[in-house]
Amino acid sequence: DFEVFSLEYRAMPFTKIKNPDAGTSEGDFKIRTGNLKAQAILPLAGENRTGALGVSYDYIPLPYVRWDFTQQPARVNELHAMKLILALRQKLKKEGWGLSAISKPGLASDFQALTMKSFRFEGGLQLDRQWEDGSLSGFGFAVTNGSGESRVWPTLRYLRRIGKTQMDFLLPGRAKALYNINSKWHAGLSWLWEGNNFRIEREGELRGKNIR
Repeated sequence: DFEVFSLEYRAMPFTKIKNPDAGTSEGDFKIRTGNLKAQAILPLAGENRTGALGVSYDYIPLPYVRWDFTQQPARVNELHAMKLILALRQKLKKEGWGLSAISKPGLASDFQALTMKSFRFEGGLQLDRQWEDGSLSGFGFAVTNGSGESRVWPTLRYLRRIGKTQMDFLLPGRAKALYNINSKWHAGLSWLWEGNNFRIEREGELRGKNIR
């Protein structure tokens, strides 16, 4: 059984957008984005290495206000992303040092048709050190779709636990502060830079385009 399961929903207020190519040539319309995310992780442990195997699913509904179908009949109503998560940290001979790798292949589109053009990859490699106080720091690089297209970025990592509080930074991708309520539940705040570079497969003018 998966030992770590999370379910979260993030909603944004309606935002006015003026973009004739996206929906209307006469004025502003509104759109609100939300993100329902489910993730399950199975931790793996060995003598000199640790890792994880998991899956994640993102659902993004796109409700509109004052959409002008006479100007632009084609629109995207929802987006989906499914990923396989593979992670590994190998201890090195030098005390405290390790090499970490993560791979997240998956599909990101409106799921009107599943093709290899919807395939997306994210991953990274990191050299890190675990210190005597239990904290961990490191640096490396990551392939991410956070900007709406696949790019390689340098990364900095810092992880520290103080009592029931945990700080987890993997810049520029995320920053988290968590409080462990018990062995199974935690609460906290996070800043995430996320994007999946979704491919549109629905019939119409938008087919074949990629959006963040």
